[in-house]
This record gives sequence, structure tokens and C-alpha cells, in this order.
Amino acid sequence: MSKPLVSWLVFATVIWLWRVPRFYVWALENSFAHALEHFTMLAAAALFRWSVVQPLGRRRQLQAGVGILYLLTTLIHTGLLGALLTFAPVPYYAANTDVITTTLSTLEDQQLAGLIMWMPMGLLLGAWAVMLLGQWLRQMEKRLPG
Repeated sequence: MSKPLVSWLVFATVIWLWRVPRFYVWALENSFAHALEHFTMLAAAALFRWSVVQPLGRRRQLQAGVGILYLLTTLIHTGLLGALLTFAPVPYYAANTDVITTTLSTLEDQQLAGLIMWMPMGLLLGAWAVMLLGQWLRQMEKRLPG
């Protein structure tokens, strides 16, 4: 199951599904759901990474340009999710003081989480896209006569 479109859809679905308030709160309140959340996110990310940015020395399933497209579309949809959480005027998730102890308000906690989700993921996906772009340009340079 390393088809790039399938892995892209699985990764996108997992990221967005666990941010639906009902599932998010379930994962906060239930240790099994919390472990399931982390497992599915890690597995979906690994599947996506494997199908788009395979290790050097292996035959790529995708040409670099298509891989860049998958990475940039992922950067857009995960950036949108992070921005929605960061700039939300109200909390999307009900405060649960039995589960979380923090000095931040519920809205501040959500906004910080959105920012953390948005920026590091954007940097990582952008770096992968630049890496693929570099490989693509080197391949094109080799094909030039002279």
C-alpha cells in the first residue's frame, strides 16, 4: 500500500479526523484512543513519507515533480488546519480540566497547538520539497547535452 495518492489520502484523513472535536476529546479522555491516535498518525506519516520521499538508492515510484506536488498540497492542507486552530476566535474543543492541567486558557492552548502543528510541519514539508527539487534539477542537468 505505498501508492502515493492512497498514502496522501490516508495521511490527510488521519490528520484531519483526529482534529474533529469528538475524536480529539475521546483521545484526551481515553488512553486506548490516545495511543490509537498516535499510532495512526505515525503510521500514516510513515506511509506517506515512504511513498513520496523514498530513501536514496531505491527506485522512486514518483518523479520528483509529482513528489513535489504531493508535498506542497500536504503543506497547504496541514497549514490550513494549523491556521484554523491558531486563528480561531473560540475554542473548538471543550475544556476538560480533569485531563489537562495548564496555565493557558483553552483557547490559548488550542492556538499554541495550531501554531506548533503549522510551522514545524510546514518547514519539514518545505525542506522535503526543496530536496526533491534539487534532485530533479540535477537529473535535468545530466540530460542536457555538453
